[in-house]
Formats: sequence, C-alpha cells, structure tokens
Amino acid sequence: MIRPLAAVVKATLLAMLLSGAAAWAAIPDRALDAQLVQLDRYGYNEPEKAAQQLRALAVDPAHAGQRLHLDYALGRNAVYAGHPETVRRIAADLEQR
Repeated sequence: MIRPLAAVVKATLLAMLLSGAAAWAAIPDRALDAQLVQLDRYGYNEPEKAAQQLRALAVDPAHAGQRLHLDYALGRNAVYAGHPETVRRIAADLEQR
C-alpha cells in the first residue's frame, strides 16, 4: 500500500514541477500579450504612435519567436490608421507563411 502511494505522490510532485516550469517559460509571452492588448487600445485613438511602438517590438530580438503575432498586431493597427496598402502587404506576407 505504501509503495503505490509513494508512486502517486512522486508523480504528483513531478507534474507540479513540470507545470511550474512551463508557466515560468510562458511569462514573457504573457507580458508581450498584455503589451499588445494595451497597444491595440492605444492604437485605436493614436494609430501612428502605436505603429512606431509595434515596429520597435517587431525588430527586438527578444520577440523574434513572436514575429507572426506582432505582424498580426501591425496589420490591425494599419486598419485603425486607415492604410489599406499596408494592410494588403501584411496580409499577403501572413498568407505566404
């Protein structure tokens, strides 16, 4: 009885440890998502300033793995700014990926 219980406890602790590591790894992604939500709200009223900040995020090497997500945000911002050519270019780039 004790050995199966010990195995369950070990498995539970291992699962908690692994899920904690995954949560810590996702923190930068959540921070970027929060920043993109804030820029999306800001971009509705000030699309040019938000576009500058989004372009700065897009070239930041820390966010290289999130390029698709950032391009989508740039496209939404271009819609707010009323730049149909930019929207078409970004949409074509996204379709090619």
